[in-house]
Amino acid sequence: MRTIGDFELKRFFNDVSANTARANLSPSFAEPLSTAELLAFEPDAEAQLTQLPLSYTGMNGRLELRAAIAHQYRQLGPDAVIATCGADDALSLLFMALVGTGDHVIVQSPIYQSLASVAAWCGAGVTLWPATERDAWQPQLEDLRRLLQPTTRLIVVNFPHSPTGFVPDQDYLEQLGSLADDASVTVICDEIYRGLPLTDAGEPPILADLSRRAVVLNSIS
Repeated sequence: MRTIGDFELKRFFNDVSANTARANLSPSFAEPLSTAELLAFEPDAEAQLTQLPLSYTGMNGRLELRAAIAHQYRQLGPDAVIATCGADDALSLLFMALVGTGDHVIVQSPIYQSLASVAAWCGAGVTLWPATERDAWQPQLEDLRRLLQPTTRLIVVNFPHSPTGFVPDQDYLEQLGSLADDASVTVICDEIYRGLPLTDAGEPPILADLSRRAVVLNSIS
């Protein structure tokens, strides 16, 4: 049985000092809303929620939810959406489905730890694709091309990027998508920070709208 490396960030969140601190500046989410505050955004939302039966739902998530998620994308419909209990569950399912022993995965660096450690737990060899402050934290596509191997199955990225704040433009994303398509490699893009007003230029398109081989992740946090 394989063991997965210690997830240091999660362990820190569970530490007594983190849970009892007067202010915790380390989480990546905004100040959370209460359930009442959230339901107030939509008329009749409270009545709809209280009438929702607590039974099993469809394996991929309720159709209404998947349709609402798909509405954010130009090229995707509800059948291309899977709802999970948080992005970490989605990551585990993706890596277990797409890679195994002997496969190779390229992961942008620095990165959220599970984006690399779960691939290794599945038996894949992991190569980091580092970005530097000298390049304004933009991972260089020529470096990525050199890292590709015949056994490469996945390229894993995080845009907008944490912790550097790098946001790629459309041309960069199109080149990344073309590179992956030419190599028959799937791109997993963690887009959990999408929606933040990082620049006046607006957001670039979603990678899944540019490449049929791209899988994007998001979360309500």
